[in-house]
Amino acid sequence: MKLMRLLQRLKSREGISLVEVLVAIAIFVGGILAVMRMFPGGFMAVKHSQNVTLADRLAQAELERWRNRPANLPSGILPWGYDPNTGTYTVLADTDPEDLRDPTEPPGHWPDGFNMYYYTDVNKFRRVHGEVTKIPVPLSMDWGYGCVYVLGFSPILVDPAQNSTLTVYGGPMKRLTLPRSLADLEISSSREYVIDYDDSDGDREAAVIYVSPAAYLRNYVLTYSYWVDAPPRLVSVVSQAIEIAIATQAEIDQGYQGVYIPDPEPPGGLLKDNTSFIGVDRGSDSLHRAFSELALGAAWGPNNPYQYQVASPTVGVLLFNPAGYGYEELTARGKEPLTAYIDYTVLDWHIISDERKVADVIQHPADGAVKLSLRFLKEAGVTVEHNGDTYAGLAPSYNLPNSILAVDMETGEVYDETSTVPAGLPTAGAPVMAVDYKEGIVTFNVAYAAHTFRIYYRAEGDWALQTFKAYDVYGRSYGAPSSTSPGYGQYYYDSAALNSGGDYRVYFRLCHAGSTVAVDYKYVASEPGGSMVEHTVYGDLCQVSMDTGNLGLCYIDLLPKIERLYPAGTALAVKEVSKVRGVSVGARVIWRESGTGLRAGKWRHKELQTCLVRAGS
Repeated sequence: MKLMRLLQRLKSREGISLVEVLVAIAIFVGGILAVMRMFPGGFMAVKHSQNVTLADRLAQAELERWRNRPANLPSGILPWGYDPNTGTYTVLADTDPEDLRDPTEPPGHWPDGFNMYYYTDVNKFRRVHGEVTKIPVPLSMDWGYGCVYVLGFSPILVDPAQNSTLTVYGGPMKRLTLPRSLADLEISSSREYVIDYDDSDGDREAAVIYVSPAAYLRNYVLTYSYWVDAPPRLVSVVSQAIEIAIATQAEIDQGYQGVYIPDPEPPGGLLKDNTSFIGVDRGSDSLHRAFSELALGAAWGPNNPYQYQVASPTVGVLLFNPAGYGYEELTARGKEPLTAYIDYTVLDWHIISDERKVADVIQHPADGAVKLSLRFLKEAGVTVEHNGDTYAGLAPSYNLPNSILAVDMETGEVYDETSTVPAGLPTAGAPVMAVDYKEGIVTFNVAYAAHTFRIYYRAEGDWALQTFKAYDVYGRSYGAPSSTSPGYGQYYYDSAALNSGGDYRVYFRLCHAGSTVAVDYKYVASEPGGSMVEHTVYGDLCQVSMDTGNLGLCYIDLLPKIERLYPAGTALAVKEVSKVRGVSVGARVIWRESGTGLRAGKWRHKELQTCLVRAGS
């Protein structure tokens, strides 16, 4: 009102006192400040909306990447860490996939309402089990002649102290049934084996593997679960190395060769000699012929297709023996092209990787530019971290002080921001790439037209992209459910309760909560005449519960799904569960909110999931 009167007096040319001018200015400034206070919140809302949209695109792109290469899907991505019960780094099957909070953060550290924000611990799930590739076409490269394969996720963690090694092996061998007497044991193929689970013939051969004898040293990889009784628990073992020595003449004459399974827990020795050992869980085992690693540049064995070299131990570029291309092996599924199964551990999901193809023709420097998914890339020695430290590179503790890495997906060559074009190319000596860190643009030299690169970087906001996958095929566990049973790749149901109309739930370990599985099962339903008719269901899609029941295990409940198909009062009973397969692949993106307000630095997340299975499995 005073401001209006002031304007009227100005219009009528009346005099204005100094006090009135100061009051008018104070009112005007106060109004401006009130309006300006509305903008930061609006800017933050816009920024958050942009981040959510960007996270959605990142997750969608990751799922699309695997839709385009389903033949390479791993068997599963498992939680990995230190287990105090076994004294080793192993699969931690009771890890909750939804709990990403900092386990060291004291309760109540944040104000009420902020415990909901996710912690950056997406690295709980990072053990890739059984990524698959048929041996690719051989190529000639700077380091020699070989079949190049770049792992689906990288950089990788190679640390024997954490039991985190790169393991490569062939397809699953065919398991034969152990006869009542070893005198009746016959193994006619090098791709067959027999396992004694629990000393079934009374001769104390428990925890022993039998294969056909050979006059040369062989290496195998064994995945299985076994029971101990102090305390009662099921121990899951992933890809344990098994060496079988040169067969003696007596072993050749008897037609089989046996080797005791080593004890994976300290202090070692044989599993059968562990006083707590009860037996190997039936059906949990899978035996594979191991690939042997050669030094980079070593001569390939002309008749040994089971060989590989590591061209880049961190970025995960592998070379396979060209003899493996076109080679066929006999597996449990029959004869098929030689396929490599690879186990490894992802170094850090916060290292983002984008695959980009450079333009086919580069007439001007700008034609070689590719835009990454994120802007504001971190630059070593320049970027200031959230905690005030100077950014030191992708992973300086693992010899990765670089800001950017680019891997040529065809040749496996690795370049960083300082690399120059090698001799022999028209632009030799020029930079391979130029990086615009603010805009997230990498411009490649004309020599790399039409090349496809996977580019590794970190971005401000500590963005992370984690992929997770339900286990490929779940085996049935016959041990009673407990805090350690079934195993990480198993399911359990009580067959007695199932057939007596009791518990119709199928149980899984907590790490599979939220996964989607396809279930084959049989049930009976009463017909109008009173007779019970059996029905078979194949591939019924079910989502594993996010919560746990009285057993501390997540589950699927089959009966409610059937009840929806029949009128109320129909007598129904599930009779058998014959097969369970994991069919879901998901991508989770997390990031820190920017700014300086109350919510700055808090973790946000976006998650997408789809159904996708390995091609040909």
